[in-house]
Amino acid sequence: QGEMNDFVSSLRSQFETRYAPVQWKKELRDWSLDEEIALLQEKIDGGSLSVKQFQQEVARFFHRLDDYHCSVLFFSTEASSLPFLVKKVEGEYHITYIDESKLDTKTFDIAVGDRLISFDGRAVDETVKELIRVPDGASPLTEQSLAELTLTNRRGSKAHICPKGPIRITVEKQESGKRNSYELVWSYSPELIQNPLVKMGPKGYVSPFDVASKNPQLKCNIDMKVAGFHPHSLGEKQTYLPPLGSIVWESPYEGNFHAYIFLTPEGKKIGYLRIPHYMFDEKHIEELAPILARFEQETESLVIDQLNNTGGNIFFLYGLLSMLTDEPLKTPLHHMRLTQGDVMLAYAMLDALKAVSNNDEAQMIWGPTFYGYPVNYQTVVLLRNYYQHMIDQWMAGKLFADPIHVYAIDTINPNPKVRYTKPLLVLINELCFSGGDFFPGILQDNGRATLMGVKTAGAGGYVTAQMPDNLVGINLYSLTASLAIRQDGTPIENLGVSPEIYYELTKEDILKGFKPFAEAILKAVSEL
Repeated sequence: QGEMNDFVSSLRSQFETRYAPVQWKKELRDWSLDEEIALLQEKIDGGSLSVKQFQQEVARFFHRLDDYHCSVLFFSTEASSLPFLVKKVEGEYHITYIDESKLDTKTFDIAVGDRLISFDGRAVDETVKELIRVPDGASPLTEQSLAELTLTNRRGSKAHICPKGPIRITVEKQESGKRNSYELVWSYSPELIQNPLVKMGPKGYVSPFDVASKNPQLKCNIDMKVAGFHPHSLGEKQTYLPPLGSIVWESPYEGNFHAYIFLTPEGKKIGYLRIPHYMFDEKHIEELAPILARFEQETESLVIDQLNNTGGNIFFLYGLLSMLTDEPLKTPLHHMRLTQGDVMLAYAMLDALKAVSNNDEAQMIWGPTFYGYPVNYQTVVLLRNYYQHMIDQWMAGKLFADPIHVYAIDTINPNPKVRYTKPLLVLINELCFSGGDFFPGILQDNGRATLMGVKTAGAGGYVTAQMPDNLVGINLYSLTASLAIRQDGTPIENLGVSPEIYYELTKEDILKGFKPFAEAILKAVSEL
């Protein structure tokens, strides 16, 4: 119990110090840190929690926040999976993907589009509902989709119960309506990490896992991915969309971005660009630049596919946006949660920036661009304003700072070399997180693009991560350290970004390889 109490005490301290959307969560969900900590403490005081059970209670604490930036990961090697995925459409669960390297469809008469009737002797919906993290959350489609991914992909690192052994499923053939039952076996990886409270020695033990080498932002995003490559996973190079038309040019297969130019039935040339996430850097901006330059020369409009986008680096995101406009784009404001560490950093950065007095000196430090975002003396002025704002707010006693743009970048100026100026159609869905919220939100707020799909997840702020030394198996946890505000004054957190053109996947999409979705996209493009 001592280790559990120690962790809960440190968790409370971090939330009191760092968590920015406290008041917003109170208004939206009547959330209270005191009440949530008391619930967790009550479980510990019962005196019978195992480490695994404690981890599950900690996971529930994070889930009840209804905040996709707030997550916790545990040290665990345990995992279970089945070689297929399902999705609920029109009240039924249909198989959307089969890993045929692990499921012989000649032996098991199962195909994409077939209906899953039962799962381990239960109605599928019963099990999926148990896997939904926040039953009353602000983004029910997101919760449903995440639970569907979890149904056949469980991980101890997320405090899941990982089944092993046989499981019986019943599948209804789409064409004939015939039902067949099959016994499959979970692909199971055992837990190799012993319970440190029992086996691993005295307090102060540090796990041999090299947690310091992990990028917390990347880790939290990638953790939403399903193991293996397939077009329904998160953050993949290609999605489930079929080609939107006759392809007349396509980017090299070995590149990081799937892009092509296609012909519509009317003979118009339209561009397509897949953005799987924003965890890219400077060289990837350089890869995108000639693609967008070609699109500007040859196409009449551009479809940007950011379905299942897991977010990432704000500077790459701003750099990409700078190449999609010929007018400055306004960015969201952020309420930041400040600590002494932020203020100390602000003083250090202001001191370092004193020496920069012109464009050349700014570019000597950062180069001509930073993650594709153009660098000049104005960049330095903005940074000075940003760090001075931190100091001023701290001196005024404001731990929850008045809103400011991240790094004081209030507008994204057009790229000096590459600018795509034609109409944009951006595809979004419930599995677009963080940068996947901000990218379409900025375009929408500035009237630069038309959005199509369903509301994004609503992860609206930037993230800090904690990697605490402990003996209860906590790898890391992340907190939302800012609350982003759109141009109309509403937060992105929980509300997400809603499309102008609503399109939710249908049963026909799954049965026909998503051709109805592609046809709807073509119709939308023709009307831009």
